Amino acid sequence: MYRSYYRKRPIFLAPAMIILYITLILLAMIYFGGVFFFQDKYLPNTTVGNISCGLKDAKYVEDTISSQVSRYSLLVTDRKGNQFVIEGKEFDYKYVQLGEEQQILDDQNPFLWPIALFEPNTYTLSQSVSYDEEQLKYITTHLGLFKEDYIEKPVNARIELKKDGYALIPETHGNTPIAEQVVKEILDAVYVTKTQLTLSDACYEVPSIHTSSPAILDAIGTLDKYLNAVVTYNIWDSYEVVFGKEEIMSAIRMDKDFQITLDTTVFDNFVYQKLAKPYNTYADKREFKTTKGDTIV
Repeated sequence: MYRSYYRKRPIFLAPAMIILYITLILLAMIYFGGVFFFQDKYLPNTTVGNISCGLKDAKYVEDTISSQVSRYSLLVTDRKGNQFVIEGKEFDYKYVQLGEEQQILDDQNPFLWPIALFEPNTYTLSQSVSYDEEQLKYITTHLGLFKEDYIEKPVNARIELKKDGYALIPETHGNTPIAEQVVKEILDAVYVTKTQLTLSDACYEVPSIHTSSPAILDAIGTLDKYLNAVVTYNIWDSYEVVFGKEEIMSAIRMDKDFQITLDTTVFDNFVYQKLAKPYNTYADKREFKTTKGDTIV
């Protein structure tokens, strides 16, 4: 009898195949390790609110926001350019957890973590702070800009009558605050978490009369008309009497409503002193010299 023997050949893998298998195993370990890691961590390139929190957990975001909120303050700049600070702690400004941070984490897909390495994920949060609004109003109305010795009241535009004309004095706005409007703008700023606010012109009282007000413009028009009405009396060829700007201005009267009138007594006096008295000689006594040289009356 013949027996035949078969010897099994050992199976040898090519080095390239070995490297490939090892690489695949390592990649699988890394991938599933990442899946496990991101079960309770944010994916890479994740931003919640203004916080970069990739590879961090929800508590990290909550603690960071809470720390930011605890340091909140509002810098208020007034019309004079002066600044006033309102600290959040003064009106119990604090962070309120609504669970959004954890919900964002729960909704993410950890199996997609490799994609997140190249694509950012950005999330916004709802308004999640609380504060004492009445206390904020109280603090606002007691800022330095409301102090009596700090306030400059608005001044109306006016016309000053001068010896030979007039001067238009523009209005000044001052910085008298309107409490209701100041409070509104500060409340609005805090509501949207602004850190800086410049009060608008609506926060201040305004003059009631401006250089462009109709009463001012009408008065100026009337004054210009009168000042252009200079009168010259020619007594004889070499002598004249002028009713000029100074005389006109001395006759002009203006009331608080900028109504212009003329004082006629000024004209009467001018006529008497400058014209009638020197030149009206009817019925006056005169001295004459006769042909003999005698003086008679």
